[in-house]
Amino acid sequence: PVDVPNPYRGVSSPYRTILGIDLGTTSVKVSLVDVDSAATVFSMSKETGATVTMPTDPRGDEQDVGKILTSLQDCVEKIPEELAPGVTRIGVAGQMHGVML
Repeated sequence: PVDVPNPYRGVSSPYRTILGIDLGTTSVKVSLVDVDSAATVFSMSKETGATVTMPTDPRGDEQDVGKILTSLQDCVEKIPEELAPGVTRIGVAGQMHGVML
């Protein structure tokens, strides 16, 4: 456990957080939520730009998975350095009917 720096008021000290990840096809979101107070201590979202339009394919559009993962990496890298050690759990939600591992 790590002592909570002043900018993260409402968070238990020593703090424990859950990293929530939403892997969407149009945007990726990450949030850190304090386990004890349920306060959101960090949140970020980034558009993926991952849609690959297939106008001649009747099955619809596809996604560039590399762009989705790059957006996720960009969001995770923005987590404040002093909050990263407090992550005790990770939850992942995916896009509609698929999974990306």
